[in-house]
Amino acid sequence: TTGELRVRSDKLLAFQVDYWTDDADRLRISVSRDSARVAVTLLRLRPSRTYHFEVRTVDDSGNLGPPTEGSFDTSSLPDELARLRFVTIGTPTYGVSVFQVYSDAFNGFVGVDSRGEVVWFYRTETAPQGFTRRQNGN
Repeated sequence: TTGELRVRSDKLLAFQVDYWTDDADRLRISVSRDSARVAVTLLRLRPSRTYHFEVRTVDDSGNLGPPTEGSFDTSSLPDELARLRFVTIGTPTYGVSVFQVYSDAFNGFVGVDSRGEVVWFYRTETAPQGFTRRQNGN
């Protein structure tokens, strides 16, 4: 799932956002900006968790400002998706694997992290259409 964190500053500075749960590593997003307000999309959020975050300004020399801290809770997965189980074996090459799911309970795409937890999904009305990388890179 994804979330949005809104950041505002009197100065036009870049930001660094760290976010984590008690049972997972920190994730970091660096944001360059050209306005006094910015919305930061937080990716790879696990369901039904409390996340902590720190937002720091970054000046032109790369120095970090003091942290602004907070927390938020993520919602649970829809019941029909929560019933599905994903198991990872070995060490994944990428942080998220995307699956096409077509079942009596759920139709759509599901992003699963290295622990087998759903961190993104997109529901479709009918059977999802697969995707693949072509030889030309598309």
